[in-house]
Amino acid sequence: FRSALAHIQKHPGVLFWTGEQILDWYLAQRC
Repeated sequence: FRSALAHIQKHPGVLFWTGEQILDWYLAQRC
């Protein structure tokens, strides 16, 4: 699992967000 995450993180533009961060982004996009 760790090696998969490390591989994913190497790509530009990849973000790892918490549920709270996703909700904040979602609510901001709706307005």
